[in-house]
Amino acid sequence: MRLSFLRLLILLLLLTACTKNKRNITDFQQLKINIIKGNITSYEELSTKYFESNYLDMLPYSLMMANKYHYPRAYYDVYEILMVSGGCVEDHNLNCLDDLTKELALDYLKLAIEKSDKTASEIFLEYYNKGKSYPIKEFYENEALVEKAKINMKK
Repeated sequence: MRLSFLRLLILLLLLTACTKNKRNITDFQQLKINIIKGNITSYEELSTKYFESNYLDMLPYSLMMANKYHYPRAYYDVYEILMVSGGCVEDHNLNCLDDLTKELALDYLKLAIEKSDKTASEIFLEYYNKGKSYPIKEFYENEALVEKAKINMKK
């Protein structure tokens, strides 16, 4: 009798674990479906989960939210994903990226600033502005962009 109870308990635990995993997969799928429809809350929730472990898997959703729905944070996320996937995690030195990826990352950083993203503005002013660690002439000579970044930081 005791052995049967133990087997039943193990079976119930396994079924519970399988049901829980199935629910989590469904939750992720639902978040992705919502993102395709432009849901910002779902995007934020998925990005929080993905940036912990699977940040590269977030790239298509970030691109969609940026390009289709013009969500400011998504522009910055594209920049960040490209940087991290290229190995630029420590100090925002773009030299670890190939030229095409570097250009793409900078395009999205600039778009994020133009769309009023505060984090993108902070990164630009701290690392890429004139007199900083990695000045980018096209950026810091663009007075409107510099001013926009400064305004974004005040928000």
